[in-house]
Amino acid sequence: MHASKSQSNPLMGDTPVTKLAPEQEQFDKEQLIAELSRVKNIKRTLETILEHAYDGIVVVDSQGIITMVNSAFCRFLGFEESELLGKPVKEVIENTRLHVVLETGQAEVGELQRTGNQDFIAMRIPIFKEGKVVGAVGKIMFKNIHELNALAQKMNRLKNELAYYKDELQKFRGAKYTLDSLVGQSYSIEMLKETVRRVAKTSTPVLIRGESGTGKRLLAHAIHLESYRKVAPFVQIHCGTSAPQELELDSSATIHGKVRLAQGGTLLIDEIGEMPLTMQHQLLQLLQGKGLQLDGDREIEPLDLRLIVTTNRNLEDLVRKGLFREDLYFRLTVISLNIPPLRDRLEDIPELISHFIECYNEERGMGIKTLSKDALEVMEKYGWPGNIKELTTVIERAYDFAEGDTISLKDLPMYLQKLAESKEEHSIVANEPENLQSLLEQTEKNAIERALIKTKGNKVQAAQVLGISRAGLYQKLMKYNILE
Repeated sequence: MHASKSQSNPLMGDTPVTKLAPEQEQFDKEQLIAELSRVKNIKRTLETILEHAYDGIVVVDSQGIITMVNSAFCRFLGFEESELLGKPVKEVIENTRLHVVLETGQAEVGELQRTGNQDFIAMRIPIFKEGKVVGAVGKIMFKNIHELNALAQKMNRLKNELAYYKDELQKFRGAKYTLDSLVGQSYSIEMLKETVRRVAKTSTPVLIRGESGTGKRLLAHAIHLESYRKVAPFVQIHCGTSAPQELELDSSATIHGKVRLAQGGTLLIDEIGEMPLTMQHQLLQLLQGKGLQLDGDREIEPLDLRLIVTTNRNLEDLVRKGLFREDLYFRLTVISLNIPPLRDRLEDIPELISHFIECYNEERGMGIKTLSKDALEVMEKYGWPGNIKELTTVIERAYDFAEGDTISLKDLPMYLQKLAESKEEHSIVANEPENLQSLLEQTEKNAIERALIKTKGNKVQAAQVLGISRAGLYQKLMKYNILE
């Protein structure tokens, strides 16, 4: 085969013309035919998709001229295809914004449009090529508002169902409060959080002490969620919510049933100081390594759970009175955490108030922003015998009376208003708890702290100064959460 030679054409000057070989011309023709066939197939497929689409669709070019429209669009708006094809979209379709989308290059999704006597929800999307708008697609998303409302109702039902199942799952898993839920930046709270992060990594039983309303259960939740057992169940026994005789009737079933549910996770016994002696015996048997007797079987299932107990009682006093087993007491006091009462961390009041305002704003759909200066001052001076629980009650009550975005002194309970009116310091002190047990514990704590200061932290010497054993001093250090 010889290559074709270039020849000069006198009609075209001296520009040489290259003549393709017949084989090359045939190959190019076949390629062109194949490409045309492929384009036709794509066009037919696209037309079929558009024609059988349930939703109405219209396409315009860069000049706003309608180039494609499907039957669904024509039927819904009452047009013939011939009335639309090749026409400027803004002249034939009332209230359209496709020409605006061509100008802005911005999509419009979920827009209400009325054409003729039809209201519908439309979507308009620009078509780009090499960074330039070359056309736009309009689509009818919902043919009437009722369809949108029906979808919204369906989504709301699904959302409510999801919330319900999440709530049920949470009830099964149990724990829902993290360490962040323990609000406050006082030294005692920061140190308590740090201690929780350390002890949560073990499986040693934990005793949480504190007055009623300080958040003992919240701290138990946080310990569980900080531990490697956080994905396992968190099961609770509330001794303080049932009469002792009711728990006595079925103590074995109560303990064993709850333990079976808590296997692999955490078992919280709330207010263990109220637990009947027979129930204490059942718990001690489990803790002593006897395990869990399986129903209808002699096999003993090893105990695999983290035990957390809380109390607002003086367990040492209960042991002396024979109301609490001494052997169980020593099992439970290996790690002892003490949540300070709110009166001992009044510096946390502003942060706590902000936290509760945020929670109640979300719950009630309100826009409270802050407290007035005089309302905050009286709340920072009050003794809070009911602790955090009382504070939440006061804030919640204030929401029923507040006007505008600020909680004022007049929105607080009357006893706080009267406290604000008094100028004497003893009026504030009078609101602090004065029961004998509280005063004795505070005196004991102060004496221990003074002894440690006097002996420069030497615990052996401090125990001698106090006239107690070193072991006894360590127990009281844990009880009162006196940190080194």
